[in-house]
Amino acid sequence: MLRLLSFIKIFILFFTINYTFSKDIIISKNYDIMEILAYNFSDSLFNNCVINKYDTVNFNISKIKSAQLVERAFTNFCIDNDIFVFNDTNNVATHNIIINRFDVNYSNFLNDSDSLVRIVKISGYVSGNNAKYKNYYGLDLAYCDTISRVAVPFIENPAIDYTCSNVPQEEKTFFQKAVEPFILISSAIISVLILFSVRSN
Repeated sequence: MLRLLSFIKIFILFFTINYTFSKDIIISKNYDIMEILAYNFSDSLFNNCVINKYDTVNFNISKIKSAQLVERAFTNFCIDNDIFVFNDTNNVATHNIIINRFDVNYSNFLNDSDSLVRIVKISGYVSGNNAKYKNYYGLDLAYCDTISRVAVPFIENPAIDYTCSNVPQEEKTFFQKAVEPFILISSAIISVLILFSVRSN
């Protein structure tokens, strides 16, 4: 009996999620998108600033939490290409990787109060400290799509704060804005009528 109840609960949850996301067809979680952007950022950084220039890399990277995705991807690129990589702040770094921003943002989508525009963006640069590499390489990458407002709790991970962002309030429709003054006036008139009727009694 308990197994049957559990199955029913899972089925209802599965149906609810699929119904919620049916309009979006496939919706990626914020963390997954950030991993892909970190991979692409690191791929470009590696191919432009490391390969064929170094056999050993000692790098510093920004301390913002989301930068750890870039650090992991960049390290894997070096290892896969037989480049010795480490992070030793006691020695001069060959590369300084600065991540200016790597986050998720939502904004309202036109006049559709049920939808949001999601933008995941990474912006940063790398600079060198020695004769081999002293130039500057900057890069901006972004992912943008439209999601349903109710999907937000499913695409964020509260345990990983950089996958979460503030959701803007729903913008009022033209009809709601037009009706609002009438509601306020009607409420005021009703309040006055009630006051007079109480006094007359």
